[in-house]
Amino acid sequence: MTIEHQDIADANRHEPRGADAATSGHVLTSNGDTTTSFQDPNTLVDVGNLQYERVLTAFSTATSQEPTGTDTPFQVEFGNAQGTVSDPVMIDNLGNVTFNEAGAYIFRVVLQYGRTGSQSQADLHARGLINGVQNGNSVSASVDTAGVLIASAFTSNANVPAGAIFTYEIIRDSSGANAGGLFSSTPTVGWNISPTASLAIDRIIAA
Repeated sequence: MTIEHQDIADANRHEPRGADAATSGHVLTSNGDTTTSFQDPNTLVDVGNLQYERVLTAFSTATSQEPTGTDTPFQVEFGNAQGTVSDPVMIDNLGNVTFNEAGAYIFRVVLQYGRTGSQSQADLHARGLINGVQNGNSVSASVDTAGVLIASAFTSNANVPAGAIFTYEIIRDSSGANAGGLFSSTPTVGWNISPTASLAIDRIIAA
């Protein structure tokens, strides 16, 4: 005998698949492939109900950050270590950002390109990575004169799983001179420094 699901008494109906192992407070969403899964609502983007939570602000105090050689990636650092495993994100003094909580995040990086040495053009490129895979486009500058500083801002976003590592790196491209990198500057009027590299990370959450 065939029994339609709608005819089963409510007390005898099973919960959605996966409910027995779902985390409290998570919601059921479509995966877009005829299946469903339970998700943290803070990772779901609702354009009509969003707010941004600043979870990390960091900047380097180094006077310069320069690669050695061409076509060799150099990892950018953003100052002293911050945060603990109890925070949504934490960063070490090498520039490795660890995400302790999954979610939708926005990355804002400002780099200050420059160079010393000969007058031939140096081609510099930078990129962000999540677990070693590039996130977003590269950010580039060509510098042909010593003493010139070029500030470049880059913004990207990603849905990041817990445990992921975000890093940023630059290279001196072999298309140009083996020179250049990131340089800081200090205003003589007593203002704060303009650092080699700064980083801000926001988490997108439901309001």
